[in-house]
Parts: sequence; structure tokens; C-alpha cells
Amino acid sequence: MHHTETRKIIIVEDDPYTQDLLGTAFRALNFDVTILPDADEPFLETVREKRPDIISMDVMIGKNGAAANRDGFAALTLLRETEDTKDIPVMIVSNFSEESHVARAKELGASDYFIGSAYKPSSIAKQFLIYLSDPEGYEPVHPLCKE
Repeated sequence: MHHTETRKIIIVEDDPYTQDLLGTAFRALNFDVTILPDADEPFLETVREKRPDIISMDVMIGKNGAAANRDGFAALTLLRETEDTKDIPVMIVSNFSEESHVARAKELGASDYFIGSAYKPSSIAKQFLIYLSDPEGYEPVHPLCKE
């Protein structure tokens, strides 16, 4: 598989260490990476401006030691309710493995859900690439995201 085509990704992740790991993994696969520490504004504006091919979304987003105004579910809902962002695929990358979180993400239109601690960042990035090369035929990694 050659990675000549540059894909654009926005990674919403509040943890600097994880930002670094994911950013490096996606850049290694020729992704043009934009990292946002939270999904508070200007989140939507940034998504509209960058027009990413895919978004990696954290679920629980902290900001200045507290919860950010908008968590990953609220951000996903906003994207789905906005005409020019509703078709951008979103994958959840989170250390929260509760089934209720996964079910809610799927219900809100996430394409897959990765438990961050269970996968190497390079494996996660590869799955995003596999998804983008064939969205229709994509087999979600998370059992609860399979139809």
C-alpha cells in the first residue's frame, strides 16, 4: 500500500503525550495533521476551514484542569447537525471503554471506536487509512460498532 495521497485529519485530544503519539503515527502515513486540544470554539470553524477527510475524537475532554465546555459526544452531535460537516467521518479514540460510551458514539454516527490503551498509535492510524480507502467495505475494529 503506497501512501502518496495526503489525507487531512483533525485530532481532537487534550493530552499532550497522546497528541504527540497520534500526530507522529498519522504523519508517518502521510496525513496532514491538525491537532486541537479541545472541541470548544473555534472547533466548527476550524473543521470547515480545514475540510478534513476524517476526524479522530476524544470522548472526555479536559481543559485547564476541568471538563471542557464540549465533550466528544457533543462535538460529534454538532458535526452531524451541521450541513457542511455532517458527512465527515469521525472515529473515537479514547481510554474510556464503557459499552455505553461506545453505543452512544455509534448512535451519533461514529465509524469506529478505539480504546487508545489497547492499540499502538500506528495501528490506529492504519485503520483510519483502511477506512478512507474503502468506507463502504470497512470492518470496524470495535465489536459494538459492527452492524
